[in-house]
Amino acid sequence: MRKDKQKQAGNIMEEDESTASVFKQFSTQFLHGMSVRMRETYSSTQLDEFLKERFVFFQEATRRSGMVRVKSHQLSTESQLQESRYNGHVIVEISAPDAPFIVVTVEALMRKMELLIHRKLHPIMGVVLSAEKEIEAVIYPEEKMDKFDHLYLEIEADTDIVFLKSLETLIAGHMLAVQLVRNHRQKMLQSLASMQTEIESVTVVSADTKGEWSKLCGWLNLDNFTVMGFISFLQSDSDSADFIKTVENSGHGILAAEYIEKTSNILLNVLTAHLWKRRHSDFPFALDRVNFPSPVLRFENLMVLSLRIPDAKLGMVEHVFLGLLRGSSLNVKNTETPLIHQKMRYIFENRNMLKNSYDYNEVVRIFGATPKFELFRSSRKELIQICDDLLSVNNPNNIHCFQIDTRNSGILKLMVVMPTSLLNEEAIEQMADFLKAKIPHQNCEWFEARGSEKSRLHFEFELQEDLQGKSDLPSFDLLLLEGEISVLIKPWETQLRELLRNQHPGEEGAQLYERYVPLMPSHYRARVDTLEALENIQYMELLTHEDNIQFDLKPFTMPSLLVESVSLLYIYSKEKIHLIRIMPVLQNLGLHVIDQLTTRIGNDEKTLGFIQSFRVIRNDKVNIDYTRRF
Repeated sequence: MRKDKQKQAGNIMEEDESTASVFKQFSTQFLHGMSVRMRETYSSTQLDEFLKERFVFFQEATRRSGMVRVKSHQLSTESQLQESRYNGHVIVEISAPDAPFIVVTVEALMRKMELLIHRKLHPIMGVVLSAEKEIEAVIYPEEKMDKFDHLYLEIEADTDIVFLKSLETLIAGHMLAVQLVRNHRQKMLQSLASMQTEIESVTVVSADTKGEWSKLCGWLNLDNFTVMGFISFLQSDSDSADFIKTVENSGHGILAAEYIEKTSNILLNVLTAHLWKRRHSDFPFALDRVNFPSPVLRFENLMVLSLRIPDAKLGMVEHVFLGLLRGSSLNVKNTETPLIHQKMRYIFENRNMLKNSYDYNEVVRIFGATPKFELFRSSRKELIQICDDLLSVNNPNNIHCFQIDTRNSGILKLMVVMPTSLLNEEAIEQMADFLKAKIPHQNCEWFEARGSEKSRLHFEFELQEDLQGKSDLPSFDLLLLEGEISVLIKPWETQLRELLRNQHPGEEGAQLYERYVPLMPSHYRARVDTLEALENIQYMELLTHEDNIQFDLKPFTMPSLLVESVSLLYIYSKEKIHLIRIMPVLQNLGLHVIDQLTTRIGNDEKTLGFIQSFRVIRNDKVNIDYTRRF
């Protein structure tokens, strides 16, 4: 009995010594990822406690083959406490088998949720594990060994326990996707590579077309595409999405059963609905976007490559790959990219463009400014229309709207062309909100394409369907749309300058702008639209040439609570006319004045004149007749 106790005590001592040794190794590797400046924010005791807490979490995470923890935390420095926008501070800690995109995915999630990161540590550690997944050693990471990522974040967030738990669950879902993409990567790439030869068995398209799509699969496989999911579907004769069946155990990455179940089949349902819409297409290949954001890397809608291949045993099989184009793909010239170079050649030949001519080089620039994925998914007829429309723009200072014809029913595509100087985040948001309110739709996406002189914004609307599943394209007055968007996004001064140039061509318009606009006060610009400002300038000019006072009377068209017909009376003068002088005149004319505003056109050094506006009605409530000068 005594010997057994001695042996047990000896084992505990050995375990304690072993744990102390592993902790020392862990601390050494963890501190490699911590800058000297960060270490200096901790005292020796604080640093030791910090490392012990990280080590305990790391031990538990390795036993579970990965773990996420989110908990409240009190930050150590006063400056960090003062910066907080939320109720408190939170630790986000992740330890998992080393995989690409762990850090960038979590950072993208923090940005999406507008959570500020105060501290970030990301050591990668080599580990030696026992059969029971206990840590035997923590060593410097090398390529061919088991490695664990340890991500530690201190963020500003609500410390409510319900929020913390939901954040932990959300992060865990993204980490599951990251690990599945990592674990199944080679299998998915092998499947993509096999498509290069499988495509040859397709008989409904030409050899050139098959060759181009085969090259595309090879090009995507050359580190130009981050493949995140793969699955195969069996085609059915039934005209219902319920009869699109998956090939058993064919799902990998984010299309593996483990992730599909985790997301309540949402991704699979969205993908099935997407494939069902193109069920009648005779063309066996498609490169498009599915309305489901990537859970890994960038939260953009996933790119979907589908290849319909005949199989001797299974019949017609549709192989589907999900992922995102890599940044490296942008470095490949469009003239050297499969499918895209073919579409460019079609445009050059169809429009008889000579190499290095203006139009030829302009098409190259148009393609260069367009996101590569959009070039892949757009048909050559859509692209030639885009090029024709852009080449037809002869005034790059104006807003131009074009409707792009598309082969996809229920889809409306609009292109808005504008000066590059006008394309900013505020303008994009304004146009998107305006068009989404104007067009009944199920879904809306857009992308921008910037050029040196003119840029464009492309909108794609998935239109609402009726009970029969059909949707009608709305008819547009594109000229009216251009005017509405111009008013929406062009600065007030720019709009007025253009109006003056149209009404007064040559130097006169520019001179009028320089004479009046710099002297117009900010409150006047805020409440007066540009057409009204143009009229004001025209009447002010008459003061110089004809008389010291001018009048204008017109209907007041702004929404009003008044039932009577309200008119707007303008009085222009070089000198200010005081109300005590003008009110008796208006009363003698049988007018009742509702309110009045006075604007001085001038600055500290000079005054060009005064604009006094009166909202008036006749005392007898009879409508006023108008005969206007401009």
